[in-house]
Amino acid sequence: MIETKRLFIIPLTYGQLIKYVQCDNSLERELGLKESRRVIPDALKEALGSTILPNVVNKNKNYFGQLFRKLRAAWSENYA
Repeated sequence: MIETKRLFIIPLTYGQLIKYVQCDNSLERELGLKESRRVIPDALKEALGSTILPNVVNKNKNYFGQLFRKLRAAWSENYA
């Protein structure tokens, strides 16, 4: 989780990432957001399928923990 005075980011669960990829507004409904049209770039689809989703589903890797530590450090240096 990343939290600043103006920003609060919580990583999506594996199931929520699957809903994100489906682009059927199921994620928006689950999170209580307005439905919207979204297009996922091919490069992101490939990254999700080959790297992100397999690492998120593997609880031993703590993929989001590692990723968020890097993001938090970069965010703090530039925006805190």
